[in-house]
Amino acid sequence: MRPVILCVDDDPLVRDVTQAALVRGGYRVLLAANGEEAVSALRQAANVPLTILDWMLPDIPAAEVIARLRALQPDLKILVTSGHDRSEVMPWLAKQRIEGFLPKPYLPKQLVQRVEWLLGHKESCAATGSPF
Repeated sequence: MRPVILCVDDDPLVRDVTQAALVRGGYRVLLAANGEEAVSALRQAANVPLTILDWMLPDIPAAEVIARLRALQPDLKILVTSGHDRSEVMPWLAKQRIEGFLPKPYLPKQLVQRVEWLLGHKESCAATGSPF
């Protein structure tokens, strides 16, 4: 059985599409609409190897969410998503210890491929071979 993935996004449509894509890929999904819900969900879950985290959340800055999630689970992998221009996000990403970035909008297939690559289920990530 494939692992549980935590999806954190304040947009309900993004959460629904992400959940549907991951479930079709064989994953189980926990959903959170903000940083506080994400921390609570991870606190209650066991063995969540990956969190898909929107860069802009309404309650807590993403860097703080990452720190709080990793305080609970230090080996947690983080895939950041954002609809902001890549040039705006990349300087912030360079300062974080994250495993990947996926710009919005993304196709469900792209999301599942990125997740599979980050979890070691694929040899390469799309055409670039990079999680960014």
